[in-house]
Amino acid sequence: MQRFRCIVCEKEIDALHFESTDSNHPEQGMWNDGVVEILYMPYGSRLDGDVYVFGLCDKCIEDKFNKGLIGKKLKSYI
Repeated sequence: MQRFRCIVCEKEIDALHFESTDSNHPEQGMWNDGVVEILYMPYGSRLDGDVYVFGLCDKCIEDKFNKGLIGKKLKSYI
């Protein structure tokens, strides 16, 4: 099981249910007070073709959103 820390504040992000978190697909697991996501670097980036897996805690997401540094995309689940 891979462990993740927030890329902003370095807070430990723990899995809620280790048995449901596949080490090959951590972005599909359930994480306590944070998220683990995949970032695919697109054409035009110096890192084109690289794929990164990172953690980001809820507190840092809320802080960066409130400062206007990240946006919120509304998604309909219906």
